[in-house]
Amino acid sequence: MFRKILHTFSILVHTSINIRTAFIIGGLVGAIFFLNIWGVKVLDINNINWILYPIGNDTGASVVFSFDFLLEPWSFPFGVIRNLVYPNLTSIAYGDDVPLMALICKIFSPFTKLGYFQYYGIWGLLCFILQGAFSAIIMRRYSDNIILIILSSMFFVSTTLLIGRTFGHISFGGQWILLAAISIVWFRKWDFIKKMNYGYGA
Repeated sequence: MFRKILHTFSILVHTSINIRTAFIIGGLVGAIFFLNIWGVKVLDINNINWILYPIGNDTGASVVFSFDFLLEPWSFPFGVIRNLVYPNLTSIAYGDDVPLMALICKIFSPFTKLGYFQYYGIWGLLCFILQGAFSAIIMRRYSDNIILIILSSMFFVSTTLLIGRTFGHISFGGQWILLAAISIVWFRKWDFIKKMNYGYGA
């Protein structure tokens, strides 16, 4: 049994992968970490108890913003909330609710049982998947070894900043956006940047 494990590990150590495979593997690592920490209950769009309690936390206040926005009729400019602080207006952008995600979910909210739902669990899972995926792409620039790529993804999805902020201030869970920007620069425009002689190293 031990020999089989060593043999399998030896194969993995000498296995190289391309960028697309690295992206998929990194995403799987992120998904596994997320589900191991929070489970699948947070993905239930009708389950709001885990967000609202304890009452008075920052996430609970954000939920009020998001639910009110999802119940609002469509209006322009997008993101305006008219009923929350009536007669004054406010915006979903002030509620720490990932406005673009809220706008997408607003399209589907009329088809739900209550007319609103929590999308925080889906957003959290997406953040972990993309955090692992883009970190794997970055590591792939330096090595095509599958073990190193998996370890790098594990490092990025297990940071306390990501875990602590994903459901504390949910917008802060979008740290993968920074990794995505780095990935785009390195793999899409790196040669262009070098030709422009901006002083970046290879």
